[in-house]
Amino acid sequence: MKYIVDPSLITKAQSGDTDSMTRLIEEVQNPLFKFCIFLTGNTQLANDLCQETLIKVLENINKVKDPESFRSWLFKTAKNFYLDHLKSPKNRAHEPIEELNKYVSKDTSPETLIRLREALVNLSPDERLVLLLVDLEEYSSLEAAQILDISEGALRSRLHRARQNFISFF
Repeated sequence: MKYIVDPSLITKAQSGDTDSMTRLIEEVQNPLFKFCIFLTGNTQLANDLCQETLIKVLENINKVKDPESFRSWLFKTAKNFYLDHLKSPKNRAHEPIEELNKYVSKDTSPETLIRLREALVNLSPDERLVLLLVDLEEYSSLEAAQILDISEGALRSRLHRARQNFISFF
């Protein structure tokens, strides 16, 4: 679900206002965690990614030139931490998507939840990223392409392939 961060909150945080920094974290923490849990499928890893992302964001808040782009920068930072995690030799045995039931609608049937887990596990990290950014976080193709550092055409191609692979489980 796409959310908007108040640009004045970012500007105040950049000026060192600790109340604004706290409010900023409170505003982005839940959407960021939801993104990370769907990306990783593991609560502990999602928590770690969120923590690393929020620390990096606060340390570098002054680098945000356009407060309107903060949301994209936040998710791009989380994505980069996740990809770094996957590249690390000690993390090769990546845990499967296991804890999604806490983050989907209570009306979701057990069969659908099983298929959802299966579908997400079988997507590559790149496919999962494009699906989450466009279909869960509601980024435009252009915004998602910028977050992933790829062309819009490449994003559309990956998104089409990811949706086909995802749907094949249903």
